[in-house]
Amino acid sequence: QDLAFRIHPIAYIPPMSRTCACIVCDGEPASSEVLREFVERCSLIIAADGGIEQLKQIGVVPDLLIGDMDSAAEALTGGAAGAEIIRYPQDKNESDSELAVVEALKRGADRVLLLSAAGKRSDHFFSNLAILTRHAGRVFLVDGNFAVFSLDAETSGSRLKIEQHKRLSVFSFGESVQGLAVSGTKWELNDVTIQAGSLGLSNEATGAAVTISIQSGTLLVFAECRPDDIEVEPRPVE
Repeated sequence: QDLAFRIHPIAYIPPMSRTCACIVCDGEPASSEVLREFVERCSLIIAADGGIEQLKQIGVVPDLLIGDMDSAAEALTGGAAGAEIIRYPQDKNESDSELAVVEALKRGADRVLLLSAAGKRSDHFFSNLAILTRHAGRVFLVDGNFAVFSLDAETSGSRLKIEQHKRLSVFSFGESVQGLAVSGTKWELNDVTIQAGSLGLSNEATGAAVTISIQSGTLLVFAECRPDDIEVEPRPVE
C-alpha cells in the first residue's frame, strides 16, 4: 500500500469529517483502492457527470449525479438507479465539478474532496485548481500521493503532517502572496512575498509538523500527504 495513503496518528489532525463530501470527477481515474477508501469515509458521495462511470466500476451508487450528462448518457438509462439526478444544460457557465462543489457545500459539507480531477484535459485541471481558490481550506483535490488546497486572507494558516523527505510546493495564484511563512521544511520562509513562478517548488518536509500561513493573496499548496493530515484554521474575526 502506498505510504501516502496510510493514516498518520497525530493528535492535532482530526479524523475525516462526518460532513465530508466526496466528488468523483471525469478526469484520469483514481485507483479503485483510493476511490473505495474515500467513498467509504465520506457522508455525501457525488458523481460529477462522467465520474459516475468510475463509481460503477467499484459498485457504488452515488447520492447525487450532477452535470450536463454529456459523458453520462448510459447512467441516465439505469446506471445511476437510486441516485438523485440534477441535470443542467450543456450551455452553462460552470463546469460539472464546480456545480458539484457548490451543491456539496449547500448541503452542509464542511470539507469537500475532489477525486479523479486531474489528467485528461489540462484546461479542466486548471479549472479545478481555480475552484480550490474560491473555497480556501474547504475543498481539497486528491491527485496521486498529493493533496492540493488553497489558503487566502480568510484563513489564518494550516498545519500538515508530512513524512520526512516528502514534498511540499506552494504557488501564488493570480497575484502576489504577502507574508508567507513556512516551517517544518528543509527551506523555511518567514514573512516572504512571492509572485507567480517556481520559487515555492519542491520543498521537503523534515519530519515535523509543517505549518503554512499568509497575510494576503491566494496560495495554492501541493502536499505529499493525505487530506485528513491537513488542518486549516479560519482567521479570527477582529
